[in-house]
Amino acid sequence: MAKSTEKEKDFQTVTNEYAKHSIARMREELDDEEERERIPESVLSVEVRSDWHTPGDPAAANLAEYRILLGTGGPAAQIVGELDEYRQPTNAKYQYQDWFKPWTDAQLTDEEEKTLLEYANQFYFGE
Repeated sequence: MAKSTEKEKDFQTVTNEYAKHSIARMREELDDEEERERIPESVLSVEVRSDWHTPGDPAAANLAEYRILLGTGGPAAQIVGELDEYRQPTNAKYQYQDWFKPWTDAQLTDEEEKTLLEYANQFYFGE
């Protein structure tokens, strides 16, 4: 067998590159009014969950986290973050996963983080 002359990229680099391309596409969708309207229908699922609370605690009704599943399989991608008391995203992380690899946070620029949060704000996380 011939040895590969190309060194395999480490998974963090792959994650960062995948996120960069995906977020660039999100920016295009956000900048185009027609595409922007279709964003909520373009993902596989939107889910929310709350923190741990004691039974009967009124705070248990508050949702604390969200997940927007962008794609599954190998590879898979999602946006995760926290919600404020009005069920609006306060932050957003881009996560990437492939076969036998854990969910890995992409290392983003400030501009990419802003785009990701703007994208997450296109979804409804309420009741």
